[in-house]
Amino acid sequence: MKKAIDYDVLNSSSVIPSYKRMGYGLKVGYEEGSGSISVNIFTASDVENSVHQLPPDGSLHPMQNMALGISGRTSLFKQITLQGEYSFSILNGDTRMLNQQSDSITTDTDNDPLSTLAPGTRTFDAYSLGIGYQTSPFGIMLQYERVAPDYQTLGAYYFNNDMENFTIAPGFRLFEGRLSVTGNAGIQKNNLDKSRESTTKRWVGAGNITFNPSDKWNLGMNFSNFSTYTRMRPLADPFFQNELDSLNFYQITNQIGGLVNYTFGTKESPHSVMLNLSNQKVAETSPDAENNSKSGFISANASYSHIFPKPALSVSFSYNMNASRAPAMKSFYKGPALNVSKTFLDKTLRTGLVLAWNQNTMNGQKGSPVMSNGLNLVYSPEKSAGGKHTLTFNLNLLQRFPSETQEKRSEITGNLNYSFTF
Repeated sequence: MKKAIDYDVLNSSSVIPSYKRMGYGLKVGYEEGSGSISVNIFTASDVENSVHQLPPDGSLHPMQNMALGISGRTSLFKQITLQGEYSFSILNGDTRMLNQQSDSITTDTDNDPLSTLAPGTRTFDAYSLGIGYQTSPFGIMLQYERVAPDYQTLGAYYFNNDMENFTIAPGFRLFEGRLSVTGNAGIQKNNLDKSRESTTKRWVGAGNITFNPSDKWNLGMNFSNFSTYTRMRPLADPFFQNELDSLNFYQITNQIGGLVNYTFGTKESPHSVMLNLSNQKVAETSPDAENNSKSGFISANASYSHIFPKPALSVSFSYNMNASRAPAMKSFYKGPALNVSKTFLDKTLRTGLVLAWNQNTMNGQKGSPVMSNGLNLVYSPEKSAGGKHTLTFNLNLLQRFPSETQEKRSEITGNLNYSFTF
Protein backbone atom coordinates (compact mmCIF):
# COMPACT_ATOMS: atom_id res chain seq x y z
CA MET A 1 0.00 0.00 0.00
CA LYS A 2 3.03 2.25 0.52
CA LYS A 3 6.65 1.93 -0.43
CA ALA A 4 9.55 2.63 1.91
CA ILE A 5 10.88 6.20 1.54
CA ASP A 6 13.71 7.51 3.72
CA TYR A 7 13.70 11.06 5.07
CA ASP A 8 15.64 13.41 2.80
CA VAL A 9 16.80 16.55 4.57
CA LEU A 10 17.65 18.21 1.23
CA ASN A 11 14.22 17.59 -0.29
CA SER A 12 11.90 17.39 2.71
CA SER A 13 9.15 19.60 1.22
CA SER A 14 8.33 17.41 -1.80
CA VAL A 15 9.23 13.91 -0.58
CA ILE A 16 7.15 12.49 2.26
CA PRO A 17 8.91 9.68 4.13
CA SER A 18 6.97 6.49 4.81
CA TYR A 19 7.36 2.90 5.92
CA LYS A 20 6.67 0.03 3.58
CA ARG A 21 3.00 -0.88 4.19
CA MET A 22 1.35 -4.16 3.27
CA GLY A 23 -2.38 -4.79 3.56
CA TYR A 24 -5.21 -6.99 2.40
CA GLY A 25 -8.96 -7.22 2.79
CA LEU A 26 -11.93 -9.49 2.19
CA LYS A 27 -15.61 -8.71 1.76
CA VAL A 28 -18.39 -11.32 1.60
CA GLY A 29 -22.02 -10.47 0.93
CA TYR A 30 -25.36 -12.07 0.19
CA GLU A 31 -28.30 -10.49 -1.63
CA GLU A 32 -31.82 -11.72 -2.25
CA GLY A 33 -34.59 -9.47 -3.49
CA SER A 34 -34.48 -6.17 -1.64
CA GLY A 35 -32.46 -7.58 1.28
CA SER A 36 -28.71 -7.83 1.62
CA ILE A 37 -26.01 -8.36 4.22
CA SER A 38 -22.23 -8.13 3.96
CA VAL A 39 -19.22 -8.40 6.25
CA ASN A 40 -15.68 -7.22 5.62
CA ILE A 41 -12.27 -7.38 7.25
CA PHE A 42 -9.17 -5.36 6.44
CA THR A 43 -5.71 -5.42 7.96
CA ALA A 44 -2.46 -3.58 7.24
CA SER A 45 0.90 -3.08 8.92
CA ASP A 46 4.12 -1.16 8.38
CA VAL A 47 7.47 -2.91 8.09
CA GLU A 48 9.52 -1.33 10.87
CA ASN A 49 12.99 -2.00 9.44
CA SER A 50 12.07 -0.76 5.94
CA VAL A 51 13.13 2.86 6.72
CA HIS A 52 16.70 3.71 7.69
CA GLN A 53 16.53 7.52 7.94
CA LEU A 54 13.70 8.96 10.09
CA PRO A 55 12.62 12.62 10.27
CA PRO A 56 14.07 14.41 13.33
CA ASP A 57 10.67 15.59 14.59
CA GLY A 58 9.51 12.02 15.29
CA SER A 59 6.44 12.34 13.04
CA LEU A 60 7.00 8.99 11.34
CA HIS A 61 6.26 5.78 13.20
CA PRO A 62 5.22 2.26 12.16
CA MET A 63 1.52 1.48 12.52
CA GLN A 64 -0.71 -1.58 12.45
CA ASN A 65 -4.46 -1.77 11.88
CA MET A 66 -7.38 -4.18 11.67
CA ALA A 67 -10.82 -2.94 10.60
CA LEU A 68 -14.07 -4.92 10.69
CA GLY A 69 -17.47 -4.00 9.27
CA ILE A 70 -20.97 -5.30 8.77
CA SER A 71 -23.82 -3.75 6.80
CA GLY A 72 -27.33 -4.80 5.91
CA ARG A 73 -30.54 -3.73 4.25
CA THR A 74 -34.05 -5.12 4.23
CA SER A 75 -37.60 -4.04 3.43
CA LEU A 76 -40.92 -4.38 5.22
CA PHE A 77 -44.34 -4.26 3.54
CA LYS A 78 -42.60 -3.18 0.28
CA GLN A 79 -42.69 0.53 1.18
CA ILE A 80 -40.50 0.53 4.34
CA THR A 81 -36.72 0.11 4.15
CA LEU A 82 -34.32 -0.56 7.03
CA GLN A 83 -30.56 -0.21 6.62
CA GLY A 84 -27.55 -0.05 8.90
CA GLU A 85 -23.79 -0.26 8.99
CA TYR A 86 -21.26 -0.75 11.79
CA SER A 87 -17.48 -0.42 11.53
CA PHE A 88 -14.84 -1.13 14.14
CA SER A 89 -11.15 -0.21 13.84
CA ILE A 90 -8.24 -1.40 15.99
CA LEU A 91 -5.21 0.83 15.39
CA ASN A 92 -1.75 0.64 16.87
CA GLY A 93 -0.43 4.10 16.06
CA ASP A 94 3.13 3.18 16.98
CA THR A 95 4.13 -0.44 17.31
CA ARG A 96 7.12 0.66 19.41
CA MET A 97 4.99 2.16 22.19
CA LEU A 98 4.53 0.49 25.54
CA ASN A 99 1.40 2.30 26.74
CA GLN A 100 -2.12 1.29 25.78
CA GLN A 101 -5.09 3.56 25.24
CA SER A 102 -8.67 2.69 24.24
CA ASP A 103 -11.20 5.13 22.79
CA SER A 104 -14.85 5.10 21.76
CA ILE A 105 -15.77 1.60 22.99
CA THR A 106 -14.90 1.61 26.68
CA THR A 107 -12.49 3.11 29.19
CA ASP A 108 -12.75 0.41 31.85
CA THR A 109 -9.60 -1.60 31.08
CA ASP A 110 -10.17 -3.95 34.01
CA ASN A 111 -13.33 -5.36 32.43
CA ASP A 112 -12.39 -4.63 28.84
CA PRO A 113 -11.89 -7.74 26.69
CA LEU A 114 -9.80 -5.59 24.32
CA SER A 115 -7.25 -4.89 27.06
CA THR A 116 -5.14 -7.81 25.81
CA LEU A 117 -4.39 -5.94 22.58
CA ALA A 118 -0.85 -4.88 21.77
CA PRO A 119 0.59 -1.87 23.65
CA GLY A 120 -0.18 1.49 22.08
CA THR A 121 -3.47 0.26 20.60
CA ARG A 122 -6.56 2.44 20.26
CA THR A 123 -10.03 1.34 19.21
CA PHE A 124 -12.70 3.31 17.35
CA ASP A 125 -16.17 2.65 16.01
CA ALA A 126 -18.58 4.23 13.55
CA TYR A 127 -22.15 3.34 12.67
CA SER A 128 -25.24 4.54 10.87
CA LEU A 129 -28.91 3.53 11.04
CA GLY A 130 -31.72 4.47 8.70
CA ILE A 131 -35.42 3.84 8.10
CA GLY A 132 -37.20 4.94 4.96
CA TYR A 133 -40.65 5.02 3.39
CA GLN A 134 -41.04 5.06 -0.39
CA THR A 135 -44.01 5.31 -2.75
CA SER A 136 -44.06 6.11 -6.46
CA PRO A 137 -43.97 9.94 -6.28
CA PHE A 138 -42.71 10.49 -2.73
CA GLY A 139 -40.17 9.10 -0.29
CA ILE A 140 -38.61 9.98 3.06
CA MET A 141 -35.78 8.58 5.20
CA LEU A 142 -34.67 9.16 8.79
CA GLN A 143 -31.00 8.50 9.48
CA TYR A 144 -28.55 8.64 12.37
CA GLU A 145 -24.78 8.60 11.87
CA ARG A 146 -21.94 8.65 14.39
CA VAL A 147 -18.17 8.57 13.83
CA ALA A 148 -15.96 8.37 16.92
CA PRO A 149 -13.30 11.03 17.61
CA ASP A 150 -10.00 10.34 15.83
CA TYR A 151 -11.53 7.44 13.89
CA GLN A 152 -8.87 6.09 11.56
CA THR A 153 -7.94 3.05 9.52
CA LEU A 154 -4.97 2.47 7.21
CA GLY A 155 -7.35 1.60 4.36
CA ALA A 156 -8.12 5.21 3.44
CA TYR A 157 -6.27 8.51 3.30
CA TYR A 158 -8.81 10.56 5.23
CA PHE A 159 -11.91 10.13 7.41
CA ASN A 160 -14.37 12.60 8.82
CA ASN A 161 -14.49 11.89 12.55
CA ASP A 162 -15.78 13.25 15.85
CA MET A 163 -19.16 13.76 14.24
CA GLU A 164 -22.80 12.94 14.97
CA ASN A 165 -25.66 13.53 12.52
CA PHE A 166 -29.44 13.34 12.86
CA THR A 167 -30.99 13.83 9.42
CA ILE A 168 -34.27 13.60 7.54
CA ALA A 169 -34.25 13.13 3.79
CA PRO A 170 -37.44 13.70 1.76
CA GLY A 171 -37.75 13.39 -2.00
CA PHE A 172 -40.37 13.45 -4.73
CA ARG A 173 -40.81 13.25 -8.51
CA LEU A 174 -43.16 15.34 -10.68
CA PHE A 175 -44.12 15.69 -14.36
CA GLU A 176 -43.81 11.98 -15.10
CA GLY A 177 -40.40 11.83 -13.47
CA ARG A 178 -38.81 14.70 -15.41
CA LEU A 179 -38.42 16.78 -12.26
CA SER A 180 -36.73 15.21 -9.24
CA VAL A 181 -36.18 17.00 -5.93
CA THR A 182 -34.34 15.44 -3.00
CA GLY A 183 -33.22 16.94 0.27
CA ASN A 184 -31.35 16.09 3.43
CA ALA A 185 -31.52 18.24 6.56
CA GLY A 186 -30.65 17.75 10.18
CA ILE A 187 -28.39 18.57 13.13
CA GLN A 188 -24.66 17.93 13.31
CA LYS A 189 -22.37 18.22 16.33
CA ASN A 190 -18.84 17.31 17.33
CA ASN A 191 -16.82 16.98 20.56
CA LEU A 192 -18.43 13.62 21.29
CA ASP A 193 -15.92 12.72 24.02
CA LYS A 194 -15.89 16.26 25.54
CA SER A 195 -12.13 16.57 25.00
CA ARG A 196 -12.29 19.81 23.00
CA GLU A 197 -12.46 23.27 24.49
CA SER A 198 -15.61 24.00 22.52
CA THR A 199 -18.49 22.10 20.93
CA THR A 200 -19.94 22.96 17.54
CA LYS A 201 -23.62 22.33 16.84
CA ARG A 202 -25.19 23.42 13.59
CA TRP A 203 -27.98 22.79 11.14
CA VAL A 204 -26.79 20.91 8.10
CA GLY A 205 -28.54 20.33 4.83
CA ALA A 206 -28.20 19.21 1.26
CA GLY A 207 -30.45 19.48 -1.76
CA ASN A 208 -30.43 18.18 -5.30
CA ILE A 209 -32.69 19.17 -8.20
CA THR A 210 -32.64 17.56 -11.64
CA PHE A 211 -34.90 18.61 -14.50
CA ASN A 212 -35.18 17.09 -17.97
CA PRO A 213 -37.49 19.40 -19.96
CA SER A 214 -36.85 17.31 -23.08
CA ASP A 215 -34.80 14.37 -24.24
CA LYS A 216 -32.04 16.76 -25.30
CA TRP A 217 -31.66 18.84 -22.14
CA ASN A 218 -30.52 17.73 -18.70
CA LEU A 219 -30.24 20.35 -15.92
CA GLY A 220 -29.04 19.81 -12.39
CA MET A 221 -28.26 21.80 -9.25
CA ASN A 222 -27.02 20.77 -5.80
CA PHE A 223 -26.23 22.37 -2.47
CA SER A 224 -24.79 21.10 0.81
CA ASN A 225 -23.08 22.28 3.97
CA PHE A 226 -22.10 18.90 5.42
CA SER A 227 -18.50 18.41 6.52
CA THR A 228 -16.56 16.93 3.60
CA TYR A 229 -13.01 16.75 2.31
CA THR A 230 -11.39 18.03 -0.86
CA ARG A 231 -7.83 17.44 -2.06
CA MET A 232 -6.92 19.68 -4.97
CA ARG A 233 -4.34 18.26 -7.34
CA PRO A 234 -3.97 17.93 -11.10
CA LEU A 235 -6.14 15.10 -12.34
CA ALA A 236 -3.23 13.62 -14.25
CA ASP A 237 -0.91 13.52 -11.22
CA PRO A 238 -2.94 12.29 -8.20
CA PHE A 239 -0.03 10.87 -6.19
CA PHE A 240 2.37 13.80 -6.35
CA GLN A 241 3.22 15.22 -2.92
CA ASN A 242 4.26 18.86 -2.82
CA GLU A 243 3.17 21.61 -0.47
CA LEU A 244 3.64 24.18 -3.23
CA ASP A 245 0.96 22.86 -5.58
CA SER A 246 -1.53 20.93 -3.44
CA LEU A 247 -4.03 22.11 -0.87
CA ASN A 248 -6.28 20.19 1.50
CA PHE A 249 -9.71 21.37 2.64
CA TYR A 250 -10.99 19.57 5.73
CA GLN A 251 -14.11 21.58 6.62
CA ILE A 252 -16.50 22.48 3.81
CA THR A 253 -19.27 24.68 5.18
CA ASN A 254 -21.05 25.48 1.93
CA GLN A 255 -21.01 23.85 -1.49
CA ILE A 256 -23.12 24.67 -4.52
CA GLY A 257 -22.87 23.23 -7.99
CA GLY A 258 -24.69 23.13 -11.30
CA LEU A 259 -24.74 20.98 -14.42
CA VAL A 260 -26.05 21.67 -17.92
CA ASN A 261 -25.97 18.95 -20.58
CA TYR A 262 -27.28 19.26 -24.13
CA THR A 263 -27.45 16.33 -26.57
CA PHE A 264 -28.09 16.74 -30.29
CA GLY A 265 -27.59 14.88 -33.52
CA THR A 266 -29.05 11.47 -34.30
CA LYS A 267 -29.60 8.54 -31.97
CA GLU A 268 -26.92 6.52 -33.75
CA SER A 269 -24.39 9.40 -33.81
CA PRO A 270 -25.08 11.77 -30.91
CA HIS A 271 -23.20 14.92 -29.94
CA SER A 272 -23.07 16.11 -26.34
CA VAL A 273 -22.03 19.40 -24.74
CA MET A 274 -21.70 19.68 -20.97
CA LEU A 275 -20.83 22.44 -18.50
CA ASN A 276 -20.20 21.68 -14.82
CA LEU A 277 -19.54 24.32 -12.13
CA SER A 278 -18.86 23.96 -8.40
CA ASN A 279 -18.12 26.47 -5.64
CA GLN A 280 -17.05 25.47 -2.13
CA LYS A 281 -16.55 27.82 0.82
CA VAL A 282 -14.43 26.73 3.74
CA ALA A 283 -14.43 28.12 7.27
CA GLU A 284 -12.20 26.94 10.07
CA THR A 285 -13.00 28.29 13.54
CA SER A 286 -11.32 27.90 16.91
CA PRO A 287 -11.69 29.37 20.41
CA ASP A 288 -8.90 31.79 19.46
CA ALA A 289 -10.51 34.22 17.03
CA GLU A 290 -7.12 35.13 15.56
CA ASN A 291 -6.83 31.61 14.14
CA ASN A 292 -10.14 31.75 12.29
CA SER A 293 -9.74 31.52 8.55
CA LYS A 294 -11.81 31.34 5.40
CA SER A 295 -10.94 29.62 2.17
CA GLY A 296 -12.62 28.64 -1.06
CA PHE A 297 -12.43 26.26 -3.99
CA ILE A 298 -13.96 26.81 -7.45
CA SER A 299 -13.91 24.27 -10.26
CA ALA A 300 -15.27 24.37 -13.80
CA ASN A 301 -15.36 21.79 -16.56
CA ALA A 302 -16.58 22.14 -20.15
CA SER A 303 -16.63 19.18 -22.52
CA TYR A 304 -17.77 18.11 -25.96
CA SER A 305 -18.16 14.50 -27.11
CA HIS A 306 -19.21 12.76 -30.30
CA ILE A 307 -19.85 9.12 -31.15
CA PHE A 308 -19.14 7.73 -34.63
CA PRO A 309 -21.23 4.54 -34.98
CA LYS A 310 -19.67 2.72 -37.94
CA PRO A 311 -16.05 2.79 -36.76
CA ALA A 312 -17.32 2.38 -33.16
CA LEU A 313 -15.30 5.45 -32.21
CA SER A 314 -15.93 8.00 -29.46
CA VAL A 315 -14.07 11.32 -29.16
CA SER A 316 -14.37 13.85 -26.36
CA PHE A 317 -12.55 17.09 -25.60
CA SER A 318 -12.68 18.89 -22.26
CA TYR A 319 -11.16 21.87 -20.51
CA ASN A 320 -10.75 22.00 -16.73
CA MET A 321 -10.10 24.88 -14.37
CA ASN A 322 -9.64 24.83 -10.59
CA ALA A 323 -8.98 27.86 -8.40
CA SER A 324 -8.43 28.01 -4.64
CA ARG A 325 -7.96 30.78 -2.17
CA ALA A 326 -6.71 30.50 1.40
CA PRO A 327 -4.88 32.74 3.87
CA ALA A 328 -1.58 33.73 2.24
CA MET A 329 -2.14 31.28 -0.62
CA LYS A 330 -3.81 31.39 -4.03
CA SER A 331 -3.52 28.67 -6.63
CA PHE A 332 -4.93 28.06 -10.08
CA TYR A 333 -4.99 24.94 -12.28
CA LYS A 334 -6.08 24.80 -15.90
CA GLY A 335 -5.65 22.55 -18.89
CA PRO A 336 -7.29 20.64 -21.77
CA ALA A 337 -7.79 16.89 -22.15
CA LEU A 338 -8.56 14.66 -25.13
CA ASN A 339 -10.14 11.22 -24.80
CA VAL A 340 -10.48 8.79 -27.73
CA SER A 341 -12.01 5.32 -27.37
CA LYS A 342 -12.76 2.55 -29.88
CA THR A 343 -13.99 -1.04 -29.78
CA PHE A 344 -12.65 -4.03 -31.74
CA LEU A 345 -13.39 -7.75 -32.15
CA ASP A 346 -17.19 -7.45 -32.06
CA LYS A 347 -17.01 -5.04 -29.11
CA THR A 348 -15.12 -7.50 -26.90
CA LEU A 349 -11.99 -5.30 -26.90
CA ARG A 350 -12.35 -1.69 -25.75
CA THR A 351 -9.43 0.69 -26.14
CA GLY A 352 -8.95 4.23 -24.90
CA LEU A 353 -6.33 6.95 -25.25
CA VAL A 354 -6.18 9.96 -22.92
CA LEU A 355 -4.03 13.05 -23.44
CA ALA A 356 -4.07 15.74 -20.73
CA TRP A 357 -2.14 18.90 -19.96
CA ASN A 358 -2.17 20.82 -16.66
CA GLN A 359 -0.63 24.19 -15.87
CA ASN A 360 -0.62 25.49 -12.29
CA THR A 361 0.15 28.80 -10.64
CA MET A 362 0.82 29.32 -6.92
CA ASN A 363 0.70 32.87 -5.53
CA GLY A 364 1.41 34.22 -9.01
CA GLN A 365 4.41 31.93 -9.51
CA LYS A 366 4.20 29.38 -12.30
CA GLY A 367 4.60 25.76 -11.32
CA SER A 368 5.62 22.73 -13.34
CA PRO A 369 3.40 21.95 -16.35
CA VAL A 370 2.22 18.34 -16.34
CA MET A 371 1.50 16.27 -19.44
CA SER A 372 -0.15 12.86 -19.09
CA ASN A 373 -0.63 10.19 -21.76
CA GLY A 374 -2.77 7.20 -20.86
CA LEU A 375 -3.66 3.96 -22.64
CA ASN A 376 -6.53 1.73 -21.47
CA LEU A 377 -7.36 -1.76 -22.76
CA VAL A 378 -10.31 -3.90 -21.63
CA TYR A 379 -10.84 -7.37 -23.09
CA SER A 380 -14.09 -9.06 -22.11
CA PRO A 381 -15.30 -11.92 -24.35
CA GLU A 382 -18.87 -13.13 -24.22
CA LYS A 383 -19.90 -15.12 -21.19
CA SER A 384 -19.54 -18.87 -21.60
CA ALA A 385 -21.08 -21.75 -19.64
CA GLY A 386 -18.22 -21.59 -17.15
CA GLY A 387 -18.37 -17.84 -16.51
CA LYS A 388 -17.09 -14.52 -17.80
CA HIS A 389 -13.45 -13.42 -18.02
CA THR A 390 -12.31 -9.77 -18.04
CA LEU A 391 -8.76 -8.52 -18.53
CA THR A 392 -7.90 -4.84 -17.98
CA PHE A 393 -4.62 -3.06 -18.66
CA ASN A 394 -3.80 0.61 -17.99
CA LEU A 395 -0.58 2.42 -18.82
CA ASN A 396 0.12 6.06 -17.99
CA LEU A 397 3.15 8.16 -18.92
CA LEU A 398 3.46 11.36 -16.90
CA GLN A 399 5.89 14.13 -17.76
CA ARG A 400 6.48 17.00 -15.33
CA PHE A 401 8.41 19.80 -17.01
CA PRO A 402 10.96 21.93 -15.12
CA SER A 403 9.98 25.17 -13.39
CA GLU A 404 11.49 27.72 -11.02
CA THR A 405 10.84 25.46 -8.02
CA GLN A 406 11.03 21.91 -9.42
CA GLU A 407 13.22 19.82 -11.66
CA LYS A 408 12.13 17.77 -14.65
CA ARG A 409 10.48 14.50 -13.70
CA SER A 410 8.80 11.61 -15.51
CA GLU A 411 6.87 8.55 -14.36
CA ILE A 412 5.45 5.42 -15.96
CA THR A 413 2.62 3.62 -14.16
CA GLY A 414 1.01 0.37 -15.29
CA ASN A 415 -1.86 -1.70 -13.90
CA LEU A 416 -3.00 -5.17 -14.93
CA ASN A 417 -6.25 -6.64 -13.59
CA TYR A 418 -8.00 -9.95 -14.21
CA SER A 419 -11.48 -10.82 -12.96
CA PHE A 420 -13.68 -13.89 -13.31
CA THR A 421 -17.45 -13.89 -12.74
CA PHE A 422 -19.31 -17.15 -12.38
